[in-house]
Amino acid sequence: MTVGRITGIHENLMSDTISQLPLTVDLDGTLIRSDLLLESYLLALATDPLHVLVRTPGQYLRGPAALKHWLAGRCEIDPAHLPYDRNVLDYIEQQKREGREVHLVSASNERLVAQVAQHLGLFDSYKGSTPENNMKGALKAQWLAERFPDGFEYVGDSGADLAVWERSSGAVLVGPAIRRRAAVKVPVTAEISHETGGWTAWLKVLRVHQWAKNALIFVPLLLSGELSLENVAASTLAFVFFGLVASAGYVINDLLDLQADRAHWSKKHRPLASGMVSGFHALFAAVGLVGLGLVGMALVSPAAGVLLAAYLLLTLGYSMKIKQLPFVDLVALGVLFTLRVTVGIAVMGHEYSAWLLTFSLFFFFSLSAIKRTVELRRSPDKQPSVVRRGYIPEDLSLVQSFGVSFSAASLVIMTLYLDNEAMGSGVYSNADWLWAVPLVILLWLCRVWFVASRGELNDDPVVFAIKDRLSWLCAVAAGFSVLLAHLT
Repeated sequence: MTVGRITGIHENLMSDTISQLPLTVDLDGTLIRSDLLLESYLLALATDPLHVLVRTPGQYLRGPAALKHWLAGRCEIDPAHLPYDRNVLDYIEQQKREGREVHLVSASNERLVAQVAQHLGLFDSYKGSTPENNMKGALKAQWLAERFPDGFEYVGDSGADLAVWERSSGAVLVGPAIRRRAAVKVPVTAEISHETGGWTAWLKVLRVHQWAKNALIFVPLLLSGELSLENVAASTLAFVFFGLVASAGYVINDLLDLQADRAHWSKKHRPLASGMVSGFHALFAAVGLVGLGLVGMALVSPAAGVLLAAYLLLTLGYSMKIKQLPFVDLVALGVLFTLRVTVGIAVMGHEYSAWLLTFSLFFFFSLSAIKRTVELRRSPDKQPSVVRRGYIPEDLSLVQSFGVSFSAASLVIMTLYLDNEAMGSGVYSNADWLWAVPLVILLWLCRVWFVASRGELNDDPVVFAIKDRLSWLCAVAAGFSVLLAHLT
């Protein structure tokens, strides 16, 4: 990693002349690995989604400066948890120790720029966009040239900074700007690389490992035993298209939760929260995944396409508001999981089973309660409340009680499903083998609650199951029981 590397060609020039000039630093994409316009919009959207969605077009038509000012007044950015680029900070601190003036100049709204400058305490002055002027590109270049007539050095990262570098005495290139080196017509005094996560970070952003949850789409196929090539192909395509939309939902959720995630003990390391992946790039990816997933699912099965659209709408509602409503959020999560089973039924063209869908709703409600239990157990030591969840530590016993109750209720519903529907369906050669399934589920639920009560469970019990050998053994045992019910 290159930190403040002085290029050999301009080393003497840097030492003799440019190092005496004021150092001016860009904010978005340079000092922080994010963009305050996007951050403020997402935070305002998460706080008051309906109002922001209705008012945004009108504010946009007034111009970017007016939009930034309006958004800055509707949100509270926490400068302590922004994803600062440590390399850029090190460079600034080094220059300060050598006695240079350092100034923060950004296209972000001046109110937000002031908060960052005051938090860091490194800058001699700061300047941002006002309601009338968008401090970007040529306007920023003109302002800097007038403010520092004897010259200045500028630290930037984007194509918009080329106009500023043309008026500067020296350039410090950060991250993507390094690729524009040939276009910079002034001495390049330093190059500071961004640490990027690459494709592994994108896999985490899209939460591809969470696609395991979408295996619920195959449950109706396995229970029916109709393993024709057509049915297997349709269910597999549904699995893929559902995964694309689900990944988009995770991206949107993480974007809306950026500030909360950065205050979380583990989520702060996520690629979007840490700035390893651009929020703008993630947003564009989410839009593309939604389009591809919805169109693809509609082609496989129009009914499944409608259900997937319902899943997307509920996911958006969950991300913007429902997640802040205690216990309503658990019901919503149960419905989101159940929709996966419903999509599997729609793809098969079968009638919906009220018993099976109710079991799914109760079972996944209980798993969501386990996740909240883990968060609440950690909350007193880590933070005063579960951020943006509506829970407080005192709710722990109540959440546990509901979770255990719904775990037990899901097992009762499973036995009723077997007795009232599966046994007399004629689908199975020997349906008695199915009685092993609720027993396996009981053992697994006891294990998960036991691990959670000991504080040995991470946030998500589904992720725990993916990594846990005994959970895999339980899944194999349940699947083998269904197979024996079909074949014996």
